[in-house]
Amino acid sequence: MSDQEVKIRVCHFFFPGPWGGAEKVTSLGFRGLKDQIAQTLIIGKELRNTAPFLFYSEILKKNNLTFQPFPCKNRFDMAGLFKLRQYLKKIRPSIIHTHGHKALFYAFIANWNLPSSIVHTHHGDTSHNFKIRFYESLVKVIMKRLACTITVSESMKKDLVENHQFQPSKIKVIENMAHAETIPRTVELPPPPYHLAFIGRLSKEKGLADFLKGLAALDHQNQFITHIIGSGPEEQALKSLAHQLNVNDHLKWHGFLKDPSEILDKSHALIMPSHREGLPMTLLEAMLAGKPVLATQVGAIPRLIDHGSNGLLLSPQDPASWPEILKAFKESYKDLAQGAQAKIILIQKQYGIDQWLKKTQYIYDQVLSDSTN
Repeated sequence: MSDQEVKIRVCHFFFPGPWGGAEKVTSLGFRGLKDQIAQTLIIGKELRNTAPFLFYSEILKKNNLTFQPFPCKNRFDMAGLFKLRQYLKKIRPSIIHTHGHKALFYAFIANWNLPSSIVHTHHGDTSHNFKIRFYESLVKVIMKRLACTITVSESMKKDLVENHQFQPSKIKVIENMAHAETIPRTVELPPPPYHLAFIGRLSKEKGLADFLKGLAALDHQNQFITHIIGSGPEEQALKSLAHQLNVNDHLKWHGFLKDPSEILDKSHALIMPSHREGLPMTLLEAMLAGKPVLATQVGAIPRLIDHGSNGLLLSPQDPASWPEILKAFKESYKDLAQGAQAKIILIQKQYGIDQWLKKTQYIYDQVLSDSTN
């Protein structure tokens, strides 16, 4: 493909973390865009912890995607920054598309006074501590200077506009894509115990501690077994809490799994006790599998989960509500499971990869047109 035939040259830049929503959507997106644009992939490699890079790079290789590693020795690698700038000068992308805060921070400095436009996908904040909150605030200052910021939900866009004074015209919404094998099943009322699945990073904003406290207050705890899939900074604290609450006999800690679909398939519902979310990939995958979802009313979740139809909703950070939610789930499981399976086709149509690719391509065209004008 010659330069004359290529209108858009996009350089994607991403620092992968533990396998999660951002990692899933970027790997699928890169594969889908491969034949539509001339793309270059730069994948950050944290030398302090290379495991996320190694796992993510294997996924890219399986998808026949080539990439340029970006080794990073410490939190701010000046030598790496210089090499990145030289590389950007060499490949001359029309657009640099960053995914995640660290990639944006490096790309923004490296691209200073270079002609490439920057598009950034904002996957959300974690706000784990003061240092991270300060860093996230700094990144938002940079985001206001970009050609375009993409959020993964309308609620994220609303937050940036109302609470951080972003220009609405500079923010576009591309919701995460749904991608999972679906096998619709006949709904049968199972005998207790009911198997629940939590899939996600073990960090404070995911709210698992709230669920554990609610479980401890539930009568007949032996009617539920909760599978906890994931790892993260709060893992030991959560295990200690479960021990203190005397609920460990009703939990199965699986750690990080490359493919949690087998456990999800055998579970009766997904739980999402999050304090904040955009549009979680795990939610879409569970809905594609026809599973009811028990979740907090945050982000885009209430738009997809109809309370009492295909799942149950409760307020975030409200452990006292979980016993009632679990009781209601047990009493109405068959109806909830039928409602969840009725949503499968809708999710396939509205959140397929084709929709994601069309919206992404449109934003690239628009940014390129604006920069030319």
